Amino acid sequence: MAVGLVVVIVFMIVSTVIGNTAICYIIYRVRRLHSPSCIFLVNLAINDILVALFLLPFSIATTASNYVVVSKTGCDIIGFFQHATSAVSVLTLLSVSMDRYLAILTPLKYKGWVTRNRTVLCIFFIWFYALLSACYPLLGWSHYYVFPGQWLCESNYHISVSFTYFKMTTIYFMPLVSIIFIYISILRVALRHSKQIAREVKALRQREMAAVLEPELGAQVSAAVISGQYCMRKPHSALRADIKTALTLASIVGVLFIAWTPYIVVNLWSSHTRNYGTELLQSIVSGLYYSTGVINPYLYGYLNRIIKREFKTIWTNTRRSFSQIRANKIQQAEITSRKSS
Repeated sequence: MAVGLVVVIVFMIVSTVIGNTAICYIIYRVRRLHSPSCIFLVNLAINDILVALFLLPFSIATTASNYVVVSKTGCDIIGFFQHATSAVSVLTLLSVSMDRYLAILTPLKYKGWVTRNRTVLCIFFIWFYALLSACYPLLGWSHYYVFPGQWLCESNYHISVSFTYFKMTTIYFMPLVSIIFIYISILRVALRHSKQIAREVKALRQREMAAVLEPELGAQVSAAVISGQYCMRKPHSALRADIKTALTLASIVGVLFIAWTPYIVVNLWSSHTRNYGTELLQSIVSGLYYSTGVINPYLYGYLNRIIKREFKTIWTNTRRSFSQIRANKIQQAEITSRKSS
């Protein structure tokens, strides 16, 4: 079992680093993606990379050795950054949901409210709060501990139930309720938008029929139809793009909360029953908890047309480069064999 878990963790580390690094590179390369929501996604990707590079390797050592290989101080450091990165993930997704909410429900004020500097400032406060809340167990409100089967150090749910509820509320329940409210509001706008398009298409057809039945007004009606068609479709296309982006981000949010829910439920159950559960159960829920770093970049790349195209370009160029290197090696070997013969 230990060998299998180590293989899974190594795969998660490599996939997380490659996928999130590609997302950061694509967003940096494509100017169309230099938007506030994509800046938040870069922050999320960097956070996932930090987890993969600096936290998950400790889980390999713990899993392979079947005992805690870090000291109390080391466990405090790991638990501190585990708490902080978890808070950053959720608060970043909450922020990007708010960004889409403002873009769709207040489109005329959005550009004035949401600027690049304010987005960077928001990310700064996200990290500040995440690091601050991670300090509480170090100051005596609970403490960090490794439960049997868990991959990393976690706050001890048996020492302080109050901190358990504080953490679950601020990192899970409140963001979840807020995000659900935001996307319900966005869904209502999307439904109104589709009904409005249907009404305008119906009105457009009636105008065209009127032009056919009254040819003497044909030129005027045609001009009105073309003008109205242009004026109506321009904002509709922009709103449709915003809604599509919001639904894409909603899928990422949904994956995170689906992956986190078993971990949260097991820990809440543990805090009340004082039963850690089996090591297999802890390993499964821990694996799901950290799997979002692997899933997010590929999910977003699959759902976003621009990023998907850039992913294909990078993959094609990488394959071409390896093929060229291989061809050069074969050619060099043939030249060497000819000279030796």
